[in-house]
Order: sequence, then structure tokens, then C-alpha cells
Amino acid sequence: HHGQKGVSYDFYKKVKPTRCIWASPLWLWNNDFGAGFNTAQFQTVLTRSWMNELGAIEHLIEKDGLISFEI
Repeated sequence: HHGQKGVSYDFYKKVKPTRCIWASPLWLWNNDFGAGFNTAQFQTVLTRSWMNELGAIEHLIEKDGLISFEI
């Protein structure tokens, strides 16, 4: 939910995420309504880059199907 312009970079920097859960179908993950990668109005790709920059080591993404994990 927050991957699409939900919170600021500074918020993520304070949280220091290591695991990200993305409720993102493929088109949203790639920000592509049909004109190509990162051409739509969403900020998912930007937020993905923030997560990588901040050291997130795992991304669990809806586009990849059913995923389970222990917390």
C-alpha cells in the first residue's frame, strides 16, 4: 500500500526496512499501463529504488503469486 506514494523517503529511512510486502500486480510493479516500463503516473519504481538503496533484502510481490512467510 505504501509503495505507491504512501509515505516519504525520510519515513522509510527511519524504518530501515529489510522485507517489503508489495500488493502489486505486474502492471503496477513495473508502472506500465501499456506504454512501457515506468511510463505511467505511479511511483512504484521510485519506491523500489528507495528500498534497494536502504538495504531491503527481500521483496514479496503479489505479481509472483501466493507467498507465505513466518514472522
